[in-house]
Formats: sequence, structure tokens, C-alpha cells
Amino acid sequence: MERFWPGPLTLIFEKTARVSDLVTSGLPTVAVRMPAHSVARQLIAKADVPLAAPSANLFGRTSPTTAVHVADQLAERIDYILDAGPCDVGVESTILRFAAGRFEILRPGGVTQEELSDCVNQPFVQYDSSKNTDTKIDAPGQLKEHYSPQTPLVVSEDNTILKPDRKTGLLRFSEDSYPDVKSFERVITLSETGNMLEATSRFFAAIHELDKLDLDLIVATPFPNHGLGIALNDRLQRAAHRFV
Repeated sequence: MERFWPGPLTLIFEKTARVSDLVTSGLPTVAVRMPAHSVARQLIAKADVPLAAPSANLFGRTSPTTAVHVADQLAERIDYILDAGPCDVGVESTILRFAAGRFEILRPGGVTQEELSDCVNQPFVQYDSSKNTDTKIDAPGQLKEHYSPQTPLVVSEDNTILKPDRKTGLLRFSEDSYPDVKSFERVITLSETGNMLEATSRFFAAIHELDKLDLDLIVATPFPNHGLGIALNDRLQRAAHRFV
């Protein structure tokens, strides 16, 4: 907490009877974090109680990073949107659990495995995406299918998947990720310089943009699998699951 709060780190605690099962989906634990955004913290201060905060999107759909993304999915279901600008980090928080004498990442996110490893002295379990499930989960974002756009999405660096009769968009990390772009209807490069922070901040907004273009397919290139790239690859894997 001293190192990463306020910020994109969620910690898992055993809950007491004061925390409703509605908040924890019946789990015996509760996920807690302190956001860094000044407006979110002002809202918490005004409420004068901890806030139960579900995701501001439909279940399984692409995460929102702007107020417009929220309105696109939930406009008919909610009364008010507090718009304080686009998200700074761009992906959800890292969820960390301490149990049986060791730390374990349940969801990679805005705080990287490397940063956490540098901070803790206890045994540390690296994130393992093979634990994804279709049934019981320990934390949000662990289902095999999640973050999905309406447009089919595949993760690939192979241009043989392109078909001449199919309108296809490309989401790439940098120009080097997929140099030959002439066959694509629309190309979004997340960072011209290959900057992972910039790419992360633009990631979900880019998927939303491509999803609105009436494409037949979105091709996304994988990210370097370290730092924030682990979280982004995790999101792509789940977003592509139902189309595989």
C-alpha cells in the first residue's frame, strides 16, 4: 500500500460480515484499491464510505476508458456519468493476493510483475494465464472470454489470414510489429516509437474505434511479453477467445 497506493493495484482480503455478498459475488474475500485519480478520490470523500465499484461496461465486453465508451454500452441503464477525462493508465488494476505465505497475481494490470517482485520479500508467484476458466473465478477478469468487441478479433502476425473479400482492421503495437499494412481497411498503431506506456493508454480506445467501423475482422499483434505487455497480451487472449 505504501508503495503503490493510490494507484492501479487491487489487494485481496478476507471479508467480514460487514461486506455484503452482493459486493463479492458470494466469495469469502473482497478486492480493495485506492484510485489515484483526483475526481474518483473526491467522490469517495463525498460519499464518506467505501464504494462498491463494478466495471462500467456490459459483462464480457471491451473495457471503457472514456465516458463515451461508457455511454455507448450503458446509456439506457444508468442515470449519470461523471466524466473526468480519459483513463491515464489504460488497463485495469493488477489484482494481488497473499495466501499460504506467498503473493500471487490473479490479474495482470497497471502495476507490473517486475515492479511487484522488486517490492516484496516473500515468495512471489508469477501470473499464469493457463489458469483461465469458464466457471469459478477468484477475481474479475479471469474468464477465458472477456473484453470482447462485437467484431471478431484474432491475435496474429501472419498475413495469410487476410482474405480479399473481408474488410479487416489492424491493431499493432508499433510500426515494426506488422510492417505490411496495404491490405487493411484501417490501421491503428498504438505507439510509433514502441513506447509501452503510450500503447497501454491507447489500447482499449483503439479496440473501441475499430469495433465501430463495420469491419469483418480485427487483427491484433501480440506485445512483448514483459512489463505492461503481459497485461495487454492477457486482454487480447481473452478478447479473441470466442472467435478462435
